[in-house]
Amino acid sequence: DDKGVDVLIYNVQTEGSVPQQIRTAAEQAGIPVVDVTETVPPGISSFETWQVDQLNALAEALGVGS
Repeated sequence: DDKGVDVLIYNVQTEGSVPQQIRTAAEQAGIPVVDVTETVPPGISSFETWQVDQLNALAEALGVGS
């Protein structure tokens, strides 16, 4: 049973040194980082598109087909 970290989900709207340190450590360890947002970013056509885009990014990082 693998208890390792497969992916880091990173909220790009979070500020501070601790979240950045965690992200840097994950990147240095070769762990994929998936950027997510709490709110729909400008330029995205719909709520559904935003959510699907985030799920697709997670699936890609995990190596799961969409």
